Amino acid sequence: MSRNMKTWATPAVGATFLIMSITGILLFFHIDIGIIEPVHKWAGWILVVTAIAHLLANAKPFTAHLKSFRGVSIIAAGAVVLALSFYPWAGEESNPMKKALGALQHASVESVSSIAGTSSDELVARLEAHGITVGNTADSLQETARNNGESVREILAIIFE
Repeated sequence: MSRNMKTWATPAVGATFLIMSITGILLFFHIDIGIIEPVHKWAGWILVVTAIAHLLANAKPFTAHLKSFRGVSIIAAGAVVLALSFYPWAGEESNPMKKALGALQHASVESVSSIAGTSSDELVARLEAHGITVGNTADSLQETARNNGESVREILAIIFE
């Protein structure tokens, strides 16, 4: 690979790793200040691109690692951890916040209005002020979102703003 790629790929991986490490540690400890979460997510994409460029620029040394037991073992261990991360160890329903949000998105607009501490009429007016049409207050938030081409998350953001 060209020498030019080596001059930027390795420093780019290092810089992106620094961003990912610090933002990841902050997110792990629920320190979500500023724009840490979106920076972490986008830096993940940048890390993928720069890591591929780094591997291409250093293809010969990388393939040498694949010839050693240690190199293959480390890569295999990473692949196993990745595969295990997709397994639903605790199940999606074990998280009480997910359960609450699931119940909320299936609740009627009328029911959610009392949770939001407002009347159904006030909640409908607030949603309509944001361009969301509520056909019937007995409709769930999910139905209302689908009927308006919006996400439930967007509807909830309006309700609890």
